[in-house]
Amino acid sequence: MDNQIIESLEGITKNFFKNKNQFYPYIDYI
Repeated sequence: MDNQIIESLEGITKNFFKNKNQFYPYIDYI
């Protein structure tokens, strides 16, 4: 797998959980 693809997937995952925390701040995501 390309490093670029892995990095973009990690970025999408981090953004997803970051957005989730905005909607559900009382839930702790690891």
